[in-house]
Amino acid sequence: MIIVEVPEFYVLRHGETEWNVAGRMQGALDSALTARGRAQARAMADCLANRLGDRLANRLAAQEGALSVISSPQGRALATAQIVATRLGLPVSTDPRLSEIAMGAWTGLTLTQIAARWPREAALANLFDWYGAIPDGEPLSAVRARLHSFLADQSRPAIVVTHGLTGLLLRTALMRGEAPSPRTAEQGVVYHLSQGVQRRLTPPDCP
Repeated sequence: MIIVEVPEFYVLRHGETEWNVAGRMQGALDSALTARGRAQARAMADCLANRLGDRLANRLAAQEGALSVISSPQGRALATAQIVATRLGLPVSTDPRLSEIAMGAWTGLTLTQIAARWPREAALANLFDWYGAIPDGEPLSAVRARLHSFLADQSRPAIVVTHGLTGLLLRTALMRGEAPSPRTAEQGVVYHLSQGVQRRLTPPDCP
C-alpha cells in the first residue's frame, strides 16, 4: 500500500440519493438527493462549522487560503458540497478525479438484478473482488491512480466530497497501518484524516 502525505483532510460521502433508496448502482450516472440526503449534508456542514469554528473564521479574516472545498463533479456530490460550502462561507471547486467508479454493465441495476444475471460475480464476499468483477467496469487500479494523482496536487487542508468506493480508496491512501473497513463508507459522517490517522466524526457536534 502506498501512503500519500497530504495536508489535513475532511472526507465526506454525498448524502442519500433516490437511487440509494432504490438500491440501484449509480456509478457514473446520477440521481437527486432525497430529503434525508439534504438533511445529512446540512448535518455534516454543522459538524464542520462546530469543529473548525474560530480557526476557520480567523483564517478567512486574515485572507489566508483557509480550506478548499473540493467535490466530485457528479450531481449528488456537488449538491452535498454546495450545502457544506454555503454553511462555511467557502467556494466549491470540482475535480473529476473524485468521481465514483464507473459500474459498467451493472450501472442502474439493483443487487437482485445483478445476482440474477451474474450469480458468481455477485456472490463474491470481498468488496474489492466484487467491484473488480464488474463487466466493462472501471478497473480499481485506474480509480487508485486518479486518486493518487489528485492527492499529489494538494498543498493545503481540504474538505473533500466524494462517493462510497472512491472515498474509501481515498481514505485508504491517506492512512497508515490498517486500511479503513469497507463498512465505513457511510453517509452523513465526516472522516478527519491527519498525519495518516483517521477519526470518525458524528454530526452534529463533532468535537
